[in-house]
Amino acid sequence: MKERKEPSFQSNLYLALIFILLYLALTGLPLTYWGMEPFYAKLTMAVFRFVYGTVVFFLLRFYFFPKLKILPSLRGVLFLPFFLLCFSNLIYWAVMGGNFSSLKDNMTLWHNLWHYASIAFAEEVVFRQSLMGILSKRFKKYQNILISAGIFGVAHLINLFNGASLGATFAQVGYTFVLGLLLGFVELYGGGFLSAFLLHFAFDYVNMGVFELVFQGNWDWPFFLINIGIGVVVLGYAFFLFFLFEKKEKKSLVETPK
Repeated sequence: MKERKEPSFQSNLYLALIFILLYLALTGLPLTYWGMEPFYAKLTMAVFRFVYGTVVFFLLRFYFFPKLKILPSLRGVLFLPFFLLCFSNLIYWAVMGGNFSSLKDNMTLWHNLWHYASIAFAEEVVFRQSLMGILSKRFKKYQNILISAGIFGVAHLINLFNGASLGATFAQVGYTFVLGLLLGFVELYGGGFLSAFLLHFAFDYVNMGVFELVFQGNWDWPFFLINIGIGVVVLGYAFFLFFLFEKKEKKSLVETPK
């Protein structure tokens, strides 16, 4: 039986980009496009994301893509402080003496849960497992993280077609780039797909799915200061881990007998 030839880096990269473009084209449509009530439109898109993400996930496992880890290693516990970033908006609201009573018996919390879970699942598959998987064949880890985070951030320009303002969209491109750096770092340095998915889901669900139910005003300076402050702390910790892991990997290469 003739053995199948492994596809080239270029063809695999094209396929990874097609996965991303299909995802953006089909999920970036305005809710009104579906011709349904908003609740059912969100539900339809969530089901599609789960199905699409699952199909792509299994295609990656059976195709000649480099297979990134699914489950975290023991060092995965070191990424737990990253989850502080997921609560930055609620910390701001608590510091400002905000009211959380609107969360009581609010069914939208449950609707938002599966909505943001589907987004995190599909995006971790197409941006991390797929794109970062193929980039790992050609680039160093830090280069892989930077490239994939850049594409992840720019992809959020699709929200301009959903009626988002230019300022809000570019702000989202900025913070999703930073989030992409953290998610890529988690994925490649021991957290695996599961940890990256949980971090992505918690960030979206708490900072948007929960926060939007208690906060209806405009962003002010305390909001930016608290979010930027927490972001700097988490990024500083991430850089510390990065240099620590890189130092250990270089040491292990030196000590490994040829």
